[in-house]
Amino acid sequence: MLHPRLQADAREVFMTLPRSQRTVRATVHAFNVLGCLTLVAATGCAARTSQFHDFATAGVAYVKASEAVLDEAGSATIRADTAVMITARPNTPEAERGARIRESNTLLKQRMVVLRDIRRHGRQLQRYFEALASIADSKAPESAAKAAESAFEGLAGLSAAIKNSSLKPVVPTVTTLTVGAFKARILEDELRRRADAIAAELALQEAAFAVIGDQLKTDLGVQLNTIETQQIITPYRSAADLPKDWGATREQFLKTLTASASADAAGQAARALREAFEAVVANRFDQMAFASLLADITEMLTIAEQISR
Repeated sequence: MLHPRLQADAREVFMTLPRSQRTVRATVHAFNVLGCLTLVAATGCAARTSQFHDFATAGVAYVKASEAVLDEAGSATIRADTAVMITARPNTPEAERGARIRESNTLLKQRMVVLRDIRRHGRQLQRYFEALASIADSKAPESAAKAAESAFEGLAGLSAAIKNSSLKPVVPTVTTLTVGAFKARILEDELRRRADAIAAELALQEAAFAVIGDQLKTDLGVQLNTIETQQIITPYRSAADLPKDWGATREQFLKTLTASASADAAGQAARALREAFEAVVANRFDQMAFASLLADITEMLTIAEQISR
């Protein structure tokens, strides 16, 4: 495994970038490079507890990429609802328009709250993974165990809010995990105490993003249908000259249409993260699994970026 000092150096290099350049893609790219370095430096005699550092690194990248998906999901649902409201306005009696727009705004606000809770839930999981990595160190401080406990406790309220939200996520059943043997006893104790519960929280992320992916496809469908009709088909059929940006609009429409078909990439990445956690707990998270997980996370980010353009 890559020496912890080299991992720290890689992170320091990233932090030297101007704040404006610390984009989500830059973050994931830095972690992908870190992963590649780890693959090169891997040896059979490396301490297995270092896999917790790798997983924490992937966890950070996952949260960054998932937030990009949540941002786009929020924007897409607002754009889709706006398109519907504009289309329906001429046929809506004036006396009903105020109530209609207020009801729509209320529902959108509720959706934004759910997306915010999922974002916060992911960040709490990230805190927990980082605490695990600290516990896995040979000099595992008691403070790291307390940080893990604090992060875990912060999940409860968010988890309940997401489960009871309008998303109604169908959480997959998680079997009891097998905890491997680790040199750090405090780490093994922590995993035996909370690994199953953390796996269940990861399953909730998976279920939530499965619903969000479906909703994102639907919302993009509404938005893209409007764009196709009003900005592509209608101008082309008209006797007037085409707008100068017609070709660019058509190209972007087709690219976004293709990307929207892969809106489930976030759910797949969440599932991959849960399966990776199960492997970490069992002491079998190898370098190939690490590289595969980063690939799933990068795909999630790529789709989100393609949709947002």
